[in-house]
Formats: sequence, C-alpha cells, structure tokens
Amino acid sequence: MNKSEISGGTIHKIPDDLKKALTSTPSVQKIWETLTPLARNEWTCWNTLVKQPKTREDHIKRTINE
Repeated sequence: MNKSEISGGTIHKIPDDLKKALTSTPSVQKIWETLTPLARNEWTCWNTLVKQPKTREDHIKRTINE
C-alpha cells in the first residue's frame, strides 16, 4: 500500500487532516489498516462531528495515540 493510500470506513470519507495524521507515521497507518471498516468509520465519524477546530485537533491526536 502506498504511503498516501489509506483504507476508509463504511460510510464516511476520511478528511484530509485525519488522513495526513494517519499516514505520517507508518506504525499508526499499519494499525489503522488492521481495524474493521466499521471501526475505521466510527473513528472517522468521531473526528468529523466536532465543531471547534481545537476539539477536532485534540480528537485527531487521540486517534493517533490510541
């Protein structure tokens, strides 16, 4: 898989900021790829539903760390 390619979820498209964070660290991208499409969808949704930019940034950081 190309570094810029990343699997999505079942419904939601991965936004560019989350995609960049996921693909910036190969170990994180590898873990992301082991998640089920439904789990990837839930993480994507959790990151995109927030309204404040700071909250979104925090959610993306937490996604990468967890």
